[in-house]
Amino acid sequence: MIQTYVKGPLVINMLREILRIKTHGDETFVKILRDYVHEYNGKLATTADFERIVERDSQTDFRWFFDDWIYGAEIPTIKWNYQVVPASNGYK
Repeated sequence: MIQTYVKGPLVINMLREILRIKTHGDETFVKILRDYVHEYNGKLATTADFERIVERDSQTDFRWFFDDWIYGAEIPTIKWNYQVVPASNGYK
């Protein structure tokens, strides 16, 4: 079972990986964090504020992500796939 204090970093890392796949790098993720800190430095910020910055900076609707992983009480179903491809030095 994932405890509450561990869930936050795991969800943020998952968001980072989704953005990395979408944008082929960490630039958008870093911009989101910088903008969030800059806009709310010394102020009260909510999860909705963070979601707004994520969507604004990524130009992507992340409602599904926040609904499932932040606001939802159910354990989301995760699906993934992979492909093993021969390479000159083994597999990738």
